[in-house]
Amino acid sequence: MEESIQWTEDMLGAGFVSAIINLEPVAGVPQRCAITKHLPENDPQSSAHPNQPLQREFILIAIHGWNDYFYHKEFARFISSIGGHFYAIDLRRYGRAHQDGEPWGYTNSLTVYDEEIQCALTIARTEHPELPIVVYGHSTGGLTVSLWADRHPNDFDGLILNSPWLYTDLSGVKMFVLKPIAKLLAKVKPLHIFATQDDGFYQKILSGQHALSADDDPNDPFFTTGWEADARFRHFPTFPVRAGWINTILAGQKRIAGRLSIKQPILALTSKRHIATTTWSDELLEVDNVLDLEHTWPLIESLGDDVTLCKIDKAVHDVVFSRRSARHEAYDAITRWIQAKL
Repeated sequence: MEESIQWTEDMLGAGFVSAIINLEPVAGVPQRCAITKHLPENDPQSSAHPNQPLQREFILIAIHGWNDYFYHKEFARFISSIGGHFYAIDLRRYGRAHQDGEPWGYTNSLTVYDEEIQCALTIARTEHPELPIVVYGHSTGGLTVSLWADRHPNDFDGLILNSPWLYTDLSGVKMFVLKPIAKLLAKVKPLHIFATQDDGFYQKILSGQHALSADDDPNDPFFTTGWEADARFRHFPTFPVRAGWINTILAGQKRIAGRLSIKQPILALTSKRHIATTTWSDELLEVDNVLDLEHTWPLIESLGDDVTLCKIDKAVHDVVFSRRSARHEAYDAITRWIQAKL
């Protein structure tokens, strides 16, 4: 990464800046990612006070999941408030980095994202030398950073995984048929789109306008406005599922099942419960409706030598987009882990 970084005010507003980073072309096709960072001294809503001594300083680099991008201002502000220097990557073909004509979110290799992570590491280390580095990933991002960490044992000091997508149930008839077809099509027609149906439940969960109980905070955006994702970048229905992409995900999950050997400490946050259903109910507001947690938890615990697994009460799939009580439980877990492990 030889170019100078051109930071501009981000669409998230005061206190957030972003830059487009040009990556190495693939087969002659230009590639790019976007990096957003939080500047608490310029953020009128920040709870970090730059004139006061920081707590244990560290760098956190965040990577989003499928059909996603970085827009969680509260999470960035929380990280800054406990001494962190926050950076988030929009991977190539996602979010701010997407270019006209690109298939949204598509990749046929998770290792290609090593370049984005290395760019963020270089920027963060240049701006904050000698600080410990935590890499954070949600869902597909959790799968990506777990595999990256196993290949780059000297490049970071800890991992935080938010509901990492480490397992897909291959026992059903549909998946039994899908796996070999995806593997074949990945070779001959990788951009083939599989017919999928987005039930809209997770979109509804994140969009607010939910009924409050007596214990709920009436000012909690989870219940009121929702998290206000930009529909240009977070799609409903979700991105098309292409043969090359799903084959890549299944290959990554197979590698996870073979056990990794990450030496650095890992914190994993998930919901306490999951539900697979085809019918909406308000119970979905307090469970993970995406992952099979019973199969995911043992895989999390097998990732390395020092794994802390926190099961958060009433959390949804993206734990830090849950109701306030669940978010605060997760934030407390992160704070304790940072203080103990870095």
